[in-house]
Amino acid sequence: MTVIEEYTQSVLAPQLLALGLNRHQRAIVLEDVAQRLESLLSHWSDLPFRRTVLVLGTEEASFWEPHDASLEIRSLVVVTVRNSLVTDLNAQRAYTPKLRSRKRFLPDERMPWITGEAIKYFQAVNLDHVQVQAPQDMFGSFPGRFPNAWHALSLLGNSSENEIECQLPEAKGETMDVWALQGCTERHTVIDSGIDPGFDRYLMDALRLIEQREIGALITASFKHITRNPEKLLAVMDRILCCGGTVLTPNYLLSPTYIARRNPLLRPIHSSDEMASRLANTVGLSPRHKEALTAMEL
Repeated sequence: MTVIEEYTQSVLAPQLLALGLNRHQRAIVLEDVAQRLESLLSHWSDLPFRRTVLVLGTEEASFWEPHDASLEIRSLVVVTVRNSLVTDLNAQRAYTPKLRSRKRFLPDERMPWITGEAIKYFQAVNLDHVQVQAPQDMFGSFPGRFPNAWHALSLLGNSSENEIECQLPEAKGETMDVWALQGCTERHTVIDSGIDPGFDRYLMDALRLIEQREIGALITASFKHITRNPEKLLAVMDRILCCGGTVLTPNYLLSPTYIARRNPLLRPIHSSDEMASRLANTVGLSPRHKEALTAMEL
């Protein structure tokens, strides 16, 4: 078996069985995780590309266990396992109809079991010697489709600096008809799946206001609180940067001319009650990042 097959069949499949998924449901999740792993590992030897994609998982992975695994491995598991259909199993309402259940297949307290075992598995593999092809590459088109977001994330991933001057590329990314997204909205009273490609009311309104230059920033608790769907995340970031706006979180500031990250990163919030304390925490912030956060009204 390949490295990916061994993980999905020998590690993840038994876990899904223990969680109560039937054979068809297990197959849906395993196929999705395998595709994400193939997509990322097919670019593993391309260090700049790899580091850019892994930025999507770094904020969360920094606090994952086991801590003796490299941050790269922990970020890989965020991007390919946690941000897969596994998140549907943790949602009150799964995006995938065939994964919906009266109760969560995967409650919060069991998520470290899924992620921890994945980290242990890939920690023991020398990925530099793994050759993988991706029949359906989920990440390969991102630099061309979302050039502004990709450029900003690439600067973050490939630099150790906490403040980076940025000049966006001239190329324009995919167009986004914010008004047309209204039909994709979901109610806030239910915790929907993080990989849902639809746009909730808050996000749709924020994008429209940024596009119309009525507000300058989208403020959110973390990248994962925008979405766990990487395509949707880059589309949102790209559109905001194209319109001259800023993506602002307690850990990151992405703007068309300036990028900053907190050092050290704060653990992303688990509930909205924690947001005020994160915004008030100025440890490790650059002056411009601190000013941007303190200017936000709670």
